Amino acid sequence: MKKPHSVKGARDLKARHYAEYALLRGFTAFCGLFGLDGASAIGGRVARMVGPLTPAQKTARNNMRMCMPNSTNGEIDENLRAMWDNFGRTMQEFPQITKLLPYRDGSRIEVVGGEIIDEVVGRSKGALFISGHFANWELLAPCIRLRGLELDGVYRSANNPLVNDWSMRLRGPNSFSSQSPKGRAGAKMIVKHIRAGTPVAMLVDQKMNDGIEAPFFGRPSMTAGAAAQLSEKYDCPIVPMHIRRMGGAHFRVEIYPPLEVPKTGSKSGDILAITTAYNQFLEDRIRETPGQWMWMHNRWSPPKRKKKYGPKPVREAAADQVSDSFPE
Repeated sequence: MKKPHSVKGARDLKARHYAEYALLRGFTAFCGLFGLDGASAIGGRVARMVGPLTPAQKTARNNMRMCMPNSTNGEIDENLRAMWDNFGRTMQEFPQITKLLPYRDGSRIEVVGGEIIDEVVGRSKGALFISGHFANWELLAPCIRLRGLELDGVYRSANNPLVNDWSMRLRGPNSFSSQSPKGRAGAKMIVKHIRAGTPVAMLVDQKMNDGIEAPFFGRPSMTAGAAAQLSEKYDCPIVPMHIRRMGGAHFRVEIYPPLEVPKTGSKSGDILAITTAYNQFLEDRIRETPGQWMWMHNRWSPPKRKKKYGPKPVREAAADQVSDSFPE
């Protein structure tokens, strides 16, 4: 299979990278023969069969038991099946993302609260849109971008440079006007966009060893703190978003009013309060549709490095913020 042109990190490519890329593209092409609905259904079916055989199944089950102790074994099993189905569908819907755009006749995406985007961006210098890995999270960005706005998206590079290059091209201009990678160079881009008043979108629900310890489902959890630190430093609003799968490849995106967090009187206190607020938002949405969130990551395990955690310099924190389409 011919590799994409100008692949970043091409010098480090190994045979396994080409093999992984070829397998992914081949399976995606096969699913694509059946159209969007067919590809989504095949992806869900395959994930329901393969997912439970992976170590991630145990992690997801343990997380559900810990966070929802009143759930029966049957309810947990049902949520696990739904989680794998949603994940598989998302992976096969992503390559056909141009068929899943909002604000068009016959769109499969219902947007609730779109006017909030216009109001917030219109009256503020910069805005941060946050969400988590709900349903098909890749569809959140077009709901902002296609309201005629510039939008910077923060992403974590896939381990395979070929896959990473492909995923960035798939998102295209309908999702982001620019994409800032994890790292110091990307962090400088994020700060530049915020200062220029360009909205920035982030997913903030995965564990960050170098993040901020904040409560999540009643337990301390190392949380991505870049959004909180940027909001505190540049006084820009944080706008939560949620996407729900309504059946097959049909979705509802809800935009909520900016988070209102009381001032604590200290910088570190304000940052912790903001981080706690968006963790609570995520928890509330997860409880509504537990089968549509990615439970496969261990959000509550001890950090790998023993160190004192707390607010980091804004650019360094922004460098650690990630939005990943191909999670580890």
